[in-house]
Amino acid sequence: MRKLILCLLFSFSLLTASSQDYKEDLKRQFLRYTEHLSKKEFPQAVEYINPDMFTILPKAQLINVMEQAFNNKEVAFDFQPPSFLAINDKQTIKGIDYVKFEYTNIMEMKYKSGEIAPKDSTMMLGLLQGQFGEENVSYNTQKDSYAVKVFKKVIANSKDTKNWKFLVIEERQKPLLEKIIPKELL
Repeated sequence: MRKLILCLLFSFSLLTASSQDYKEDLKRQFLRYTEHLSKKEFPQAVEYINPDMFTILPKAQLINVMEQAFNNKEVAFDFQPPSFLAINDKQTIKGIDYVKFEYTNIMEMKYKSGEIAPKDSTMMLGLLQGQFGEENVSYNTQKDSYAVKVFKKVIANSKDTKNWKFLVIEERQKPLLEKIIPKELL
């Protein structure tokens, strides 16, 4: 009887551990995705995006949008690696596994021209604080840069719980995303 109980406990612990492996795979792949973005390796980054997105915006066009945003002539961006805040358990809908999660990271913005007038820095600080929250934005006068703490929600999907694809959820994009993501996840 004692052996049976030990075997059951051991089996349960193995089952629990292996059932959470998908979360570790998801984290690793999301970190690779964000690393590609921060290195401006956009063709590699889009390989981690939910392919259904390309029915709305073709892959080549999305890469072009990324290049324009990140290769801005006036502003340089630097991103710290994300920190995961919460990772929900997977839900299977129509044979596809979905996982919602939240992360935060720091985005640093700096004007490339070197100097901005104090009036402009105050105005930009106010604009950023209005968008991201006063407590999430700061201006570093020594670096002449803005630090923005960003909070994002993501929906990951996989057909095999090993290879994950991601979509960052923006409120203003929800009507578009409803076309490719089950509504109960948004």
